[in-house]
Amino acid sequence: MKPKIYITTLITLCLALTFPCANIAQGLLFEDASATQTQNSGDFPYSTGTLVNDQGTIYFINQTTKIPFTNYQAFVGLGYSLNNVVNGSLKNYTMATTYAITSATQSHPWGSWLEYKGTIYYSHEVGLIGVPSMDVFLQNGGTLKNIVAANKADLEVKDSGSNLEVLQPNDDRVYKNTAVVLSSAHNPGELIVDNGTIYLITAGGRQGIPSMEVFNSWGYQLANVQQANSADKTLTVTGVLALKTQTTTDTPAQTQQPPQNQTPPPQTTTTPSSTPVVTQPNPAPITTPTPVSKGGRLLGIDITTTENNNFTEATSKAKELGSEVVSLSLNWDDIETSPGVYNNPNLAIANDFYSAQGLKVTLNVRAIDTNGRHTPSDLNNLSLDDTALISRYNTMIDYCLGQLNKVNLNALSLSNEVDPYLSSSGQWSNFGAFTFAVKNHVKATHPNLPVSFTAALPDLLGSHKTYYKALYQEMDAVFTTYYPLEADFSVQDPAVAITDIKNLVTEYSNKNIYFFEVGYPTSAVDNSSEEKQATFVKNIFSSWDTYKDRIPFISFTWLTDRSSSSVDGFAQYYQLSDAKFKEYLRSLGLRTYPGSGTDKLGFTALKTEAKARGW
Repeated sequence: MKPKIYITTLITLCLALTFPCANIAQGLLFEDASATQTQNSGDFPYSTGTLVNDQGTIYFINQTTKIPFTNYQAFVGLGYSLNNVVNGSLKNYTMATTYAITSATQSHPWGSWLEYKGTIYYSHEVGLIGVPSMDVFLQNGGTLKNIVAANKADLEVKDSGSNLEVLQPNDDRVYKNTAVVLSSAHNPGELIVDNGTIYLITAGGRQGIPSMEVFNSWGYQLANVQQANSADKTLTVTGVLALKTQTTTDTPAQTQQPPQNQTPPPQTTTTPSSTPVVTQPNPAPITTPTPVSKGGRLLGIDITTTENNNFTEATSKAKELGSEVVSLSLNWDDIETSPGVYNNPNLAIANDFYSAQGLKVTLNVRAIDTNGRHTPSDLNNLSLDDTALISRYNTMIDYCLGQLNKVNLNALSLSNEVDPYLSSSGQWSNFGAFTFAVKNHVKATHPNLPVSFTAALPDLLGSHKTYYKALYQEMDAVFTTYYPLEADFSVQDPAVAITDIKNLVTEYSNKNIYFFEVGYPTSAVDNSSEEKQATFVKNIFSSWDTYKDRIPFISFTWLTDRSSSSVDGFAQYYQLSDAKFKEYLRSLGLRTYPGSGTDKLGFTALKTEAKARGW
């Protein structure tokens, strides 16, 4: 449903960080924090939990031991992101000889920071240790970007273990890497937190960040803030970072050089005292996937407007992201308002506007939409396979296609997210007859237009998948919507997209798959964040590359968040007033709603991923 439609969350913890820097003198411009992803100082420069790419193989660092990932599926499936991998030499680290990371279903390695239902845990050989506060997390060297979601194997350890004392400040149970060079400060451009204040490292010291507004204006993410080390604490505070404006340059006002590397004291290489045994101690190197050229694939964005209600401006934003396709979704009874009378101006408006914009249109004329039938009232008592009902739909769809004679049509869906209605009514075969007859009718005049119906991805893989496979056998393609949510509308981990799409492509091996709607909310009420949405977007593109020959089209929902009043309307339409449901709908956008809106991290991620592939 585009509308379709625990908790001390990690997000709450993140926002609890304060920025008490107002008393620091005004200072310098910064060097972009994205400028470097390489770390090489010292013999053992990486702390436990760091992900390092050394000559094409990615390793998880535990003290002075490097643990290899043997395949990309394990890496992604365990929730790790390539954005958090640094490049560097691990020549002084000892290779783990009895343990490797081989599967997405195994437990995370010791030394991992894990999140489960809003609580952070530290993975240790004795079990999962609860983290009571953000202060304790930071004091033990935790960094937000290293947190991943706990999986089933981790939780089995948690449930089977004894009640462990929660983590304490500077807890001895945290795996210490005594070889880490604490005498070397972080590099210029990196972000650190020291006693609750976030600083930007510069060539001349460190600058305080006085507010979240300033922090966000530079595009920073809390996930990239690292705990200050002892060397960072000795750096001179040179000023306060100013708010970035349109006239502010993205380069520093002065040339900034990284501090000279310092030689660390002699080190003693150690390995973890105990590790699980696996059968693949010397894995083959894995390489970072390269984005695949777009080829014939089509990208769409469902256009919604900000508070200023400028649709032309919103369309330009969608095209800025690389969008080539927009969606037009209408219920049958909103088009045929009485028998044989068609009265919906949106068709003609879309025809003129989108043709002028050079955008293709995905058309969804819904006989069924999620919560029920939308046939004209005089047909409501007829079975879906009734010849009179089918004839009326065919005449109506001919009218719609005639109204859209200027635009290029991408696909036609005859109904949307049909599972609730078909499950309750039992009209599976009746619906099959309806869709088959209408498809054949449309193909007579539009032979190259893909015609099918739309179902939610979880339903396609659920208890009714046998029905769906039979129905789609007669259709041109599988049309689906995808929002990875729990039953209470809280989000699932973004990494689940990799598995879900793989399972869908495998299940429907003989059909192309069109993703009519793909979305991920950002509201903390739904246990989400902008960071999670951005990761989800990246995972969608990664899967799309993998199955580029099977997925011709993906459309993201929505361009911008929705207003409270529109969400109230959706809640009434779907007869769901739950707060999580409403927040899910409200925060699906890639941009914020108020005023002229601002780009979320998901917007930036989508723009970057699309551009890398040629959109």
